[in-house]
Amino acid sequence: MVENTLIKLLPSLSHLTHLNLSTNRNKITFPSCSTEILQVVGCSCPNLQLLDLNHNNRVTGEGLLYLYPSDTRIGCAKLEKLFIQDCSIEPEDVAMLIHFFPNLQIVGYKELGTSLQMLKSQPRKFSWKRRRYQYRLKLTHVDNSLSRVQRCDGDVVDFVCESCPDLENLKVLSIRLGHDELIMSPGACDIACFLIQPAKALQELYLLVRSHGINHTFVVRLLEINPLSKLKILIADAPRRTLAAPMLELTFETAYLVINNCPSIQLLGNLICWSVTSTQVAELRAVIRMCNYNLTVIHTQSNKLNNKHF
Repeated sequence: MVENTLIKLLPSLSHLTHLNLSTNRNKITFPSCSTEILQVVGCSCPNLQLLDLNHNNRVTGEGLLYLYPSDTRIGCAKLEKLFIQDCSIEPEDVAMLIHFFPNLQIVGYKELGTSLQMLKSQPRKFSWKRRRYQYRLKLTHVDNSLSRVQRCDGDVVDFVCESCPDLENLKVLSIRLGHDELIMSPGACDIACFLIQPAKALQELYLLVRSHGINHTFVVRLLEINPLSKLKILIADAPRRTLAAPMLELTFETAYLVINNCPSIQLLGNLICWSVTSTQVAELRAVIRMCNYNLTVIHTQSNKLNNKHF
C-alpha cells in the first residue's frame, strides 16, 4: 500500500525540501495524503520548504498540527510554500499555521484573506497575549476569491498592508465600501492607491473597474507613489464590458508612460477599452517590434482573454 510505503520511507529523507502529495483532482490518485503521513513528515523532514497537499479531502486541520515543532517532534520550521486547496481545512486552521510559520511566503488557499482577518480580529486566540500581536509576514500571495465568500471586510485589506510588505499578488472578492458601489465609484481610485503604494514588489496589476477616475492622471499619480519597477502585467478594463459601456479615459500617452517607466512590463491591455484608436495600437505594436521589447499589447473585444490573465 502506497501510504504504508511513504510512512516507512519518509523517516530516511531528513534532507527533503520539496514534497508533492497533490491528487490533481483525479478520482483514483497515487499517492494520497493522510493525518498519519503528515505526522511522519512533521517528525522526519525539518528541511522541508514546499509541501503540496492540494485536492486531498483526508487532510484536516488536525493533520496540519503535526507540522508544528514541539517537544516531541522537530517539525517543519523552514516551510515557505504550502498548497492546501480543496482539503478539509477551515480558515481558522490556516490562521494558526500563519501564526506559527512566519516564514511562509505562499499559502495556496482561496480563503486566505479570511484567515488573515481572523488573525487581526482575534489576536489573543493565536498569540495568547493580552496586547495585540504585531505580525510581520513574508506572504507574497493572498487569495480570498472563493465563490462562497460573500464579502471581504476592509479590515483584512488594512491588515495585509500593515503586515505583508512583500506582497506581489492580492485577490479579494467584493470588498465592502459602505454605501458606495465599486462600479462607477470615484472611491475606487483611492482604494487602488492605498493598496498599491506599499507594494513595491508588485508584479501583476488588474484594474477591472468601470470608473471615470481610471484615467491618465490616475496612472501618473500611481507611478508617483510607487514606481512599479517590477510590474510585469498591467490590465485595465471594464468588467462585463459591452459596446455601449463607457471607455476608460486612458490614452496613447498612458501606454507610453507605462512602457517607459516600468522596465519589467511584459503584458499591457486591454486597449480596446482605452481611448485609443486602432491606428495608434498598430503604431504602438510597430514600435515594440522595432525596439525588440518583450511586450505584448492586448486589444480585443473579448471579455475574457484567457484563463492565465483573467
